[in-house]
Amino acid sequence: MALRRGSIKRGTLLALLGLGLLLVILSNLPSFRLALGAIQRGWPHGGLIRELLGLVGRGYALARGALFNPLSVALYGVVIGAVILLENRNPDRTVAWLMALALVPLLGLVAYLLVGPKFASARALRRRHQELARHRRYPLEVEIPPSEFQGVARLLVKTNGAVPLAFQDVTVLSDSASAFGAMFAALEGAKGYLHAQFFSLTSDGTGRRFAQLLMEARRRGVEVRLLYDGVGSWGLERDLLEELKAAGVRAVPFLPISFPMFRREFNYRNHRKILVVDGSVAFVGGFNVGDKYVGLAKGLSPWRDTMLRIRGDGALGLDDVFRRDWRFASGEELPLWNPPPAWGGPFVQVATGGPDSPGDPLKHAYLAAMGACRERLWLTTPYLVPGMEVMEAMRTAAMRGVDVRLVIPGRPDHRTVYFASRHHIGELLEAGVQVYRYQRGFIHAKTMIVDRELAAVGTLNLDVRSLEINYEVQAFIHHRRTVERLEADFVKDFMDSHLVTREEWASRGLWERLLDSSFRLLSPEL
Repeated sequence: MALRRGSIKRGTLLALLGLGLLLVILSNLPSFRLALGAIQRGWPHGGLIRELLGLVGRGYALARGALFNPLSVALYGVVIGAVILLENRNPDRTVAWLMALALVPLLGLVAYLLVGPKFASARALRRRHQELARHRRYPLEVEIPPSEFQGVARLLVKTNGAVPLAFQDVTVLSDSASAFGAMFAALEGAKGYLHAQFFSLTSDGTGRRFAQLLMEARRRGVEVRLLYDGVGSWGLERDLLEELKAAGVRAVPFLPISFPMFRREFNYRNHRKILVVDGSVAFVGGFNVGDKYVGLAKGLSPWRDTMLRIRGDGALGLDDVFRRDWRFASGEELPLWNPPPAWGGPFVQVATGGPDSPGDPLKHAYLAAMGACRERLWLTTPYLVPGMEVMEAMRTAAMRGVDVRLVIPGRPDHRTVYFASRHHIGELLEAGVQVYRYQRGFIHAKTMIVDRELAAVGTLNLDVRSLEINYEVQAFIHHRRTVERLEADFVKDFMDSHLVTREEWASRGLWERLLDSSFRLLSPEL
């Protein structure tokens, strides 16, 4: 039986589950016969409701005895354990699911069937990658312009088709005022088309201002398409959507989830944030659209994030990502730009991760960059649950003498991930990584600079969900001036953070240690 890496076919899973159910029934035929006989004997008597309730109670007791006897539990464990092991997934995640299934069998089974399997979350997700591959015009071997990190660039071409693209300029936007000011100004200046894609779009003041700009652009004759994630944008109210559609804005959800038709695609979310104006300017980074992201959320203000504004062929590369996602979500096929590869000078590679990019290319690009760095490796992430490979890459770089620094939040926006993230601090400190806990509001940036020439900015968190599951996009910029600009942001963030010491971490209280270690068990699925 041929299995994809990290996946198992739906038919295989159903066959194993069906076999397990059949074995449970066959091994408990006497109990089921007793339950059927009780129903047949009790049916002719009077007091229908009382009899029915009694029958239900007796049937439940018999079924419980049948399903929870030692043989049934053993069969359950064998079948589900076989399914998980056949998936050939990350070892940490395998152990976590086996523990959940052992400790809370029924609840663990429901949770696993809902969000656990990486097999065929939908056949359409597999077809999507196959369809997009037909539109790729680039050979896997292209000439890489001179760069200190040609190996990383070459890896992105081969694993992701992320060819080097020229750009006119790259602007780093490091706060809410500059980021939303630049994006809103671009919306107001649109003449031909607008393509907007966000994980979280809300109906609060900032969301409505954004929607108003889209509607005004449409009234000027601009083609406007809006793509939002079906789960991340649950805060987007129906009335605002109706206003957008009435104004002529094409607004489409990505993998929407509705009850009771709850689908396994719930686990695969489009975390990308892209805005493209007329194909000449594009934005990518960590900002979603809502009041929280402009610093109006209590306890999380000011909001610290990073967005890039890219002009030139790099903008077309981001537009192609939007157009592929749009075709999948809406069925409308837009022509792809396929801008020509850069042949010299600074360049950017627009790389994606998720079900449409098999092989976890963003994770491998980060691993390659961490392995190639010689002088420094500075990273910012709001969530630190990266898995064993990325943890070891950071630790190894630090032990090689590289200046490895990591900025993470000093306060939580999601407590579960926050406590799981804290568990990893001790391992990093032991290897010599400098860990900074940001104190001035909440830091949500997803950035990396490597030595003096390579930078990465986009939507990729250093957690398993971003690295292996969600749809993500990251811009890898081979440009010294962009690295220097991001370096200035890092220096300011260091000043606004608390540097964690080994002594401080070793002196934590017992309750704090237990809390971090407990949530660490959930980290493979966060």
